[in-house]
Formats: sequence, C-alpha cells, structure tokens
Amino acid sequence: MTTNEARDALYKQFLNNWAPVPAVPVVFENEKAKKEDVPEYVYVSVKHAGGGQETMGPVGSRKFIRRGVVFVQIYGPLDGGLKRFDELGKMARDIFEAKNISGVQTNDGEYREPIPYSGKQRAQVTVSFWYEEQK
Repeated sequence: MTTNEARDALYKQFLNNWAPVPAVPVVFENEKAKKEDVPEYVYVSVKHAGGGQETMGPVGSRKFIRRGVVFVQIYGPLDGGLKRFDELGKMARDIFEAKNISGVQTNDGEYREPIPYSGKQRAQVTVSFWYEEQK
C-alpha cells in the first residue's frame, strides 16, 4: 500500500459513514471551501508520522510499517453548546476506531472537547493508524 492509497481509503471510510442529522459539510485537507458561510463543518486530514523497516530480504519482498494519525476537526458556533460537539465527535471517532480499512489498521481514538477558535468552537478527534508497504 502507498501513502496515497492509505489516505484515499481513510477519506472514503469517512465519506461513506459520515451521516449526522442535520448534515454537516466535510472539507478535506488541501481543499478550498467557503467555511465562513456555514455554521458547522468538519475538516479531515491524514498525517503520516514515521514507521520503519520490519523485514530484510531481496528487493520487492521487504516489509515496511507506515504510521500516522487521522485528524477530524469539528467546527461550530461559540454559543452552540457542547452536546452537538459530543455527538459529532463520537460519530467521527466511531467511523475510524479499531477498524481494518482496506488494509489500514486503526487503533484507539481520542476526542478533545471544544475550545474557542477564530470566532467559532473547535473540537478534535484523532485516531492513529498503520499499514504495511512492501518494496
């Protein structure tokens, strides 16, 4: 699996399972969006964080472990209360936590409650992941 394949698998997992009511728009990293126009939205990014070679051998049969973190940042109004953030945070964590997503293994997730951020509130979910790359 490559970096792009892992990222695509994680993004698809989110899109296929994100279904809050009422709907909340999704923005993926490196996308341009008019976030100011909506009261709520989520920003999803995947960041690789290292790994290493696991096996020796001839070219084409060596196994490398790649690691990273999925970030789901939840934005909403300052006066919107905490219940909605908690619901959206749980939903985002449940989408990724302890899953095998097309060869990407995810671990436990963490929800951080909202803090004020640029005129809104922002909560964050993080889930670590790993996958194998052979080369």
